[in-house]
Amino acid sequence: MKKKLTLPWKKILRCAGFFVLCLCLLMLTSWIFLPRDDTDAAGMLYPDQRAFYSETEDTIDLFMLGNSSAYRGFSTMELWDSTGITSFVAGEPNETMSGANDMLDEVLSKQKPKVIFLETDMIFSGKESVSTTLMGIAKSMFPVLKYHNRWKKLSFQEIFEQNRATYHNYRKGQALSNNIGSYTRGEWMLQDGSSEEISTAVEADFEAFMDTCSENNIQVVLVDIPCALSWSMARHNAIEQLAEDHNLVFLDLNLDRASYGFDPAADFMDDKGEHLNCSGARKVTAYLAQWLTKNTSLKDHREEADYASWNDDYQQYYANCGLY
Repeated sequence: MKKKLTLPWKKILRCAGFFVLCLCLLMLTSWIFLPRDDTDAAGMLYPDQRAFYSETEDTIDLFMLGNSSAYRGFSTMELWDSTGITSFVAGEPNETMSGANDMLDEVLSKQKPKVIFLETDMIFSGKESVSTTLMGIAKSMFPVLKYHNRWKKLSFQEIFEQNRATYHNYRKGQALSNNIGSYTRGEWMLQDGSSEEISTAVEADFEAFMDTCSENNIQVVLVDIPCALSWSMARHNAIEQLAEDHNLVFLDLNLDRASYGFDPAADFMDDKGEHLNCSGARKVTAYLAQWLTKNTSLKDHREEADYASWNDDYQQYYANCGLY
C-alpha cells in the first residue's frame, strides 16, 4: 500500500514545479526577445560598442573595456595607423565591474583578444553592490531582463529569424568629438596621502574578471584615461595597490601629462574635464601605442591582405575625426 505524501513534501514539489516553470518561461522569453541583429533598429544595446559581432572572428587582438571615458579617450584607428594592432572599444555608459564581466563574456563569444586594457574609472563610478552584481549575472543568463523593452517593437516574424551581425562600425567603438571644452578648473591630481576604498562587491567582480582572463590567456593592463571630473590621487593610490596585489601594470595617464603632450585646455571636450575629444584621444593612444610596441608582441597586420578593410576604415576615420 502506497504511503501518501505528507503536506511538507507536497509544498516542496509545488515550489519546485513553480521554479521550473519560471525558469522555462525566462529561457523562452529570453530567446524571443534577444536581438537577431547587432543594429540599433534590431534593439541591440549600444551597437557602436558591440559592433565587434560583425568583425571577422578572432581578428581583434586588443580590447578596451570600461565606461564612457574608455570610448571617448581611446582611438582604435590611431592605434591601427601607427602600429597595425587591431583593437576595439567595448565600453558602455556608466559601466560597472559586473557589467565589464558580462561584456567580456560577449567578447569571448566572437574574439580571442591577447590583451585587455581595463579602464579603471568604472571601479569607482558605478553604484555597485551585491544586488547589482547578482542582477548582472541574471541579465547575462536571461537576456529578457536586459531586452524586455523590445516588446514594443518586436514582430512575430522577427522571432523566427536567424541571428546575424550586419552593423559595421569603422570607429571600432570609439565615439568622436571635436568639441574643445577649454578646461580651466586647475590640477586634479594633488597628493594628500589618502586612498579611496574599493567596495567588496567590486573586488569580487574584479577577481572574477581576472579569473576569466587567466583562463583565456589574456594579459590585463589597468589604464586610466585623463578625467578631471572624477579622478584623484586617492583613486590612483587605490588602483596602484590593486595592481600591486595582482602583479599588473597600471598606466595612469592623469599623471605626467606633459610627457605625452596632453593639454587640459585643448584636449577635453567639456569644461568639466570629463571626456576627451579626438585630439585628447589621439595623444592618449599614441602613449599607449608606444607602451604596447615595447612591452607586448602584438602583431602588425597592416600589410596582410585579410586586414585590408582596416585600412579602408582608417580612411573613413581620417575623413571624419577633424584632426587633419
